[in-house]
Amino acid sequence: MKLAKYTRVNLPEWIYLAGEVLTPNAVSALVTIPSEATIIEMRPEGGAMYFAINNAFALTTSPGYIADGGGEILGPLGNLNQLAVYAAAGVTVHIMYFREG
Repeated sequence: MKLAKYTRVNLPEWIYLAGEVLTPNAVSALVTIPSEATIIEMRPEGGAMYFAINNAFALTTSPGYIADGGGEILGPLGNLNQLAVYAAAGVTVHIMYFREG
């Protein structure tokens, strides 16, 4: 994008790495994050979900929350080591992993 009398702005490019679909069924699930991933996109289907970054467990008291039909992008994070998700029975969690290019 070029604006008159302004500097050119280069927006970051994301590289898709992988994706997965989880059905936690009312228990905490630890997600397998690709080692080079720094960005995660998550969307629950059929109910809300909770998540905890760099933690082995997620519960309804976890700091991360996404309502049914919502979505969230986490990152870019320089210290993304673990991700735990929790959702009620019948909820499907869609997750995609990216890195900056």
